[in-house]
Amino acid sequence: MQTNFTVRIAQLEEGEGRKEKKSAPQLELPLKTKNDINNEKEAENIAMEKNLNEQKEEEEKEN
Repeated sequence: MQTNFTVRIAQLEEGEGRKEKKSAPQLELPLKTKNDINNEKEAENIAMEKNLNEQKEEEEKEN
């Protein structure tokens, strides 16, 4: 005769009733070097400068 205890051991050995621990998904953030950051800032500065130049040209055309 099997007791509840031995039945439970058999179930656990077969993987029944086990909950697998799921770790939270890890976000992989790209590592930025100082050079990457400087390049981004430079690109932003160039874009702003272009925008200002375009605005000045439009104002000159209006006048």
